[in-house]
Amino acid sequence: MKAYVWIALLLGITIIAQAEVKIADTFPVTGARSVDPKTKRILLRFNAPVRTDGHSFLDYSGEEVNMTSEPVFREGGLVCDLPVALRPGITYDIWINPPFTQGLWSAADPNVPVTPYILTFTTSNKEKAGKSRSQRWHEDLAYLAKELPARHTNLFFKLTKEEFYKEVADLDRQIPKLTDDQIIVGLMKVAASVGDGHTVIANKGNPLLTTVLPMNFYQFKDGIFIVAADEKYRQALRGRVVRIGNMDIQSAGKAISTAVSHENDAWLKGAIPFMLKYPRFLAALGIIPSAKRAEFRVVTTAGKGLCIDVTAVPRANLGNIVAAVDFTKKPPPPAFRKLDSLYWVDYLPTENTVYVQYNTCQDAPGYPVSQLKADTEELLSEHETARLVIDLRYNGGGGSSFLDPLIASLAGMPRFKRRGHLFAIIGRNTFSSAVMNANDLRDKARAILVGEPTGGKPNCYGQIKRFQLSNSGLTVDYSTKFFRITADDTPSLMPDIPAESSFHDFLARHDPAMEAILRHTYSSD
Repeated sequence: MKAYVWIALLLGITIIAQAEVKIADTFPVTGARSVDPKTKRILLRFNAPVRTDGHSFLDYSGEEVNMTSEPVFREGGLVCDLPVALRPGITYDIWINPPFTQGLWSAADPNVPVTPYILTFTTSNKEKAGKSRSQRWHEDLAYLAKELPARHTNLFFKLTKEEFYKEVADLDRQIPKLTDDQIIVGLMKVAASVGDGHTVIANKGNPLLTTVLPMNFYQFKDGIFIVAADEKYRQALRGRVVRIGNMDIQSAGKAISTAVSHENDAWLKGAIPFMLKYPRFLAALGIIPSAKRAEFRVVTTAGKGLCIDVTAVPRANLGNIVAAVDFTKKPPPPAFRKLDSLYWVDYLPTENTVYVQYNTCQDAPGYPVSQLKADTEELLSEHETARLVIDLRYNGGGGSSFLDPLIASLAGMPRFKRRGHLFAIIGRNTFSSAVMNANDLRDKARAILVGEPTGGKPNCYGQIKRFQLSNSGLTVDYSTKFFRITADDTPSLMPDIPAESSFHDFLARHDPAMEAILRHTYSSD
């Protein structure tokens, strides 16, 4: 699950937190550790009765909860008894009534959903206590090597079995002399070698991501720049990174790419800057000598070289972060106005454009995609000469079918029979289902694609499931289905009109993609 999806889900919880029916108590209690793996049921008590004709439970921790039978509702819908079979040494994260697949509703008002709730607990593992560190890692690697080929729909579509098992064997031999962090990076490299962007050692629960260098980086077409930083490192803000620790930035990027699951170079443009702020990860790769600090060499906007020593902090304690651009002094382009929304639509009068930003492929609580469709159609009806722009460049996926009704509606509108009236913006963070939506907008609704190559491959593996390595607790995502949407097997869905931002564009609050659209002349074909 990519970055904007997580933001969206968190916001989803906030948005519907006013629902009248919610979880009042659970067994096990959330946060519990050393839960007996022989526990046969999870109990949920609500603050008010719920309907008993539906339910929705999603485990996103890794190891799927094995429901041994259908849930049983008792006490008139006040209690839900969920029969389960648990495994030892597993951290379970169970999302009860997630906002995108709601099945639990108030008994008093069928329009009021139960407030989403995440139940987290860890089962005990007595066997783990008696094992050596190396033994635990050998077991986790062996489990990965056994389960990944068995569960993935076609693990050896790119590398051979011999290549895969050689990587596993090489890592297995090195385990006794590697640190835990180096072993985790080794596991990430094994997953990345598959060549499937959905098959990864998941970020969630990965200890390498628990501390950060308090900075944000972004790769523009003229380099990787520091776009935000703690106040104490203000002098490096807006600097172009040329070296980190022991490596120049190009060599560091190549090292990072070996441990990042990807299908094309476009995805790496987002992933490499993202991983630059995780010192334990960088140290395990040998990019920096210490996991507690990193030295960066940057070139300032004045063209001067600057060395800066950055100290790692807990991820939850980022301090006073300063951005390179202050959007409060000058309004940002539409693309940056509501990045905390799952999606939105508005009419831009100066541009005579109906603009839709679609950041995730799922229903937002209280504002489903069907309503986004209706609002878009209403604005198009009110502004008959307006162009339509659907911005997918920050969309990491979800379910492609959510947007299908809007795409079908647009395909049937006479105003879009001619190219040049409908545009879709794509980019390095357009992934998975969002790539399918962009392709359908082009093929079915004659949209012109603008922006950068997509981070997701059009013909790709996806529909992920997960399992967990019981000793380390690491989560492994893997693909269960292959999706073919284009005849040409290209690494990315390519834009018809390329438009990539420079750092100067960013500082000047320019959006090259929207500017290219506004310059485009309507076609009469």
